[in-house]
Amino acid sequence: MTRLLRVACAFIGLTALSSCLPAHVPSPGSHSTTTTTRPRPKTTTTRPGTTTTTSTTSSVSTTSSTTTTTTTIPAATLDAATKRDLLIALADEDQAYSLHSQYDASAADMQAIDPSLDWGGRLNVAVAGAVTDNDGGTVCLSEQSLSGNNFSIGKVVAGAKQGTYYGFFQCAAPTSAAIVAAMGIAWS
Repeated sequence: MTRLLRVACAFIGLTALSSCLPAHVPSPGSHSTTTTTRPRPKTTTTRPGTTTTTSTTSSVSTTSSTTTTTTTIPAATLDAATKRDLLIALADEDQAYSLHSQYDASAADMQAIDPSLDWGGRLNVAVAGAVTDNDGGTVCLSEQSLSGNNFSIGKVVAGAKQGTYYGFFQCAAPTSAAIVAAMGIAWS
């Protein structure tokens, strides 16, 4: 580039390279155009004893640019991350159940067990009875993936509906063992 500037400076009649360099040099990753304009005097003689001086303008331009690439995460990857969060959340709820003999719908309590999940935010929790209305033996957890798909997981610890279930809806209170058991046996 220096050689190109020397040639350009010579073209417009400047011999010192420093007086010809652009005032702004573009930084990497930016798009900019720099134009340097210097007057070039031209002297002509029209008749003996008379001199006319005119000025012409020459310019040197340099341009630099970069291309930005955007990466899109596939929906299947986003959905897999949401399912992983739900499996971790169910393990956390199982821990709460083993400590207190019931599942816990309190976002603050669950945040204390696992602060890495968005309890009460993206991650919804609903608790209900498994055998009786107040035994806290049913939990329903749900989260919306960044792809826009809804996923849920639920567990009933006792009774006729005992098991772990998987679904595609947002859990809401009040829930029940029957609602959780109606989800299905797998995310398919």
